[in-house]
Amino acid sequence: MISTANASSLRASLLLMVVLGYFVLYAPQPLLPYFTQHFSISKSEAGLLMSAIMLPMCLSPLIVGKWFSAFSAVTLLHVSSLVLAVSTVLFSLIDSFPWLLLLRVIQGVFLPQLLTAVMVLLATGLVLDRLVKIMSAYVAATIVGGLCSRLVAGYALETHRWEWLFIAIAFGFLVVLVIFFRLSIRYFKAPVLSSSNKQSGVFSLPRIAMVFRHPVTRYRLLSIACLFFVFSGMLNYATFRIYEISATAGQLAIGLLYVGYLLGLFVSLSAQSLSQKYGGANRVSMLAYAVFFVAVAMTMTTSEWVLYCALFVFCGAMFLVHSLATAATNALAVDTDDRRLLNASYLTFYYGGGVLGSYIPGLIYQGFGWTAFVIGLLLITLLGWMCLMKSIRSESLMASPVDVFSKL
Repeated sequence: MISTANASSLRASLLLMVVLGYFVLYAPQPLLPYFTQHFSISKSEAGLLMSAIMLPMCLSPLIVGKWFSAFSAVTLLHVSSLVLAVSTVLFSLIDSFPWLLLLRVIQGVFLPQLLTAVMVLLATGLVLDRLVKIMSAYVAATIVGGLCSRLVAGYALETHRWEWLFIAIAFGFLVVLVIFFRLSIRYFKAPVLSSSNKQSGVFSLPRIAMVFRHPVTRYRLLSIACLFFVFSGMLNYATFRIYEISATAGQLAIGLLYVGYLLGLFVSLSAQSLSQKYGGANRVSMLAYAVFFVAVAMTMTTSEWVLYCALFVFCGAMFLVHSLATAATNALAVDTDDRRLLNASYLTFYYGGGVLGSYIPGLIYQGFGWTAFVIGLLLITLLGWMCLMKSIRSESLMASPVDVFSKL
């Protein structure tokens, strides 16, 4: 039996995997101007480096998950980590833009497999209260990875050592993987983490259809898709708004847009205590979504500082909803197979919302201006809040989580 200290170390290694995974996702983003100049390509072409990984992250959890479902979560974690490590090294060495795009597509296929495996392993054997806490830590790891990757990559570019950053990411994967492997041998048992007797049926069309037909899961997934749609749209285009309302805006002003990530880190780690203090996870989720709506409405301002404050609250509310949603999704699973399917579905809807939110609001902004842009995001936020309400009401009618999968 593994000690409590070793169990904590194992979960810490899993969270480090998440941080490194988000380094893979976001570290190239500050380098896009460099690639534009280096390869003599347009800004939109350079932006494909982000689209090339985000689109597979949306599609692959369910589509490719069928082929990966024969492997245990531990095996999937090992394979995904190694593929990401190798592809990251190659990204720093290859001097061909089409090949870099191909590497990003490969990363987009394996990164959600890594994240799904991590969520399954973190949630294994935990009761609901512990689920909220550990999934909050998972979301906190995504915040740390998303924020630090951008900051470190910007510094690496400034010092002309960006290639070394990607080699360091790959090395980090290998080190953490070795630590995880040594601890997991005694902690996780193969029968618990394999695909049990369902095997490839984990991602069968009837099971996927059941997730989408059941009102609890369907509306919760739609609510999280709306949430990340609005989050991606706002942060992608808030930079342009700053330049519209402030003639003196510089790099520091743009950096302030991401300060809200720090509030997101705090509230995600506090999700469990907030739930206990204010009437439960569902109630806090609804309140946080309502605050998210108010923060979006506040961005209609023409004041630079009001916009910063709005985005600060905006980030905090988003990550609180996200933390509670990951825990609630895992709480619906009755075994490891269900948990893999639910987490894969969650990632598909989450990043699907992000892909659409990165593009569609920009068309509204370009054609009709900032006010119309914000109104559009408010409508999507309201839709997401209504979906969350329907999911919570449907959940209250369930006798137990097994109701979601009882017909399979």
